[in-house]
Amino acid sequence: MMIRGLKTPAKAAAGLAAFAQEFKQTNNATAGEVYASDLTEDVAKKMQQFGPPDSDGPAITEAKGWVKFWLIAGALVKYEFMLKGKIDFNGNSFPSERTTTVEIKDVGKTKLAVPEAAPKKLAGGA
Repeated sequence: MMIRGLKTPAKAAAGLAAFAQEFKQTNNATAGEVYASDLTEDVAKKMQQFGPPDSDGPAITEAKGWVKFWLIAGALVKYEFMLKGKIDFNGNSFPSERTTTVEIKDVGKTKLAVPEAAPKKLAGGA
């Protein structure tokens, strides 16, 4: 179930950005452009639920959250989100807080080695 929910960093970041309320931008000489926004209570609540999407899992109350994105030269290099709330389970309330950080490294540094025979084969040669 968890593996099915995994997304590439680009898709996960796009999904988080769609949930943002209002972005505020700050600039940092070493970190680049930083965009931050709070998440709505409904989104923070949904992101903290576990189990199948339509299940009657534990109730989440006092849900809060935020998301931040770091860009350098227009490229996403890092994103982070925080979720906080109370999980009510079997009549007991437990505080919950987690921060998830994803760093994207070596952006633009991927190299592809093309074998010598590949261009010939693509051109229809032997």
